[in-house]
Amino acid sequence: MIEDAVLWNLRGPTGGPGEAAEQGRLLGQSACFSHFTWLDPPTAEEDVGKAGERWRFTAGGGMELAAAEEAPVATTSREPPPPPPEQAAAALAALRARVEAQGASVRSLKAAGLAKGNEELDAAVEELMRLKAELAVAEAS
Repeated sequence: MIEDAVLWNLRGPTGGPGEAAEQGRLLGQSACFSHFTWLDPPTAEEDVGKAGERWRFTAGGGMELAAAEEAPVATTSREPPPPPPEQAAAALAALRARVEAQGASVRSLKAAGLAKGNEELDAAVEELMRLKAELAVAEAS
């Protein structure tokens, strides 16, 4: 499960007048994210994948490694473009709202009489701490 991703469309290059049919053609999508949760954790190191590999979604909802001939890979250390300021501000506001909502959830559980050591409360506090750490990183960048 991917959380708080920035997604953008990848379009074909613009060219001369003879290439009008290809100009701006949707080639695919790309995403940038820093937090994810394995829904079905890999059981072996080789199941995780390697830098530069390309994967594609399958009809059954799974993923498979794309064939080498259909997936030329260019490795680069360049960062994806930063989101537009209004999008970054909206993402930060959404993250702040998630922190506030999770804090309210923790307060509600405590008000209901749950104490440290309760599995539900401990999980809620752990999630609150994770969100607060994520917010601190986002606010610093």
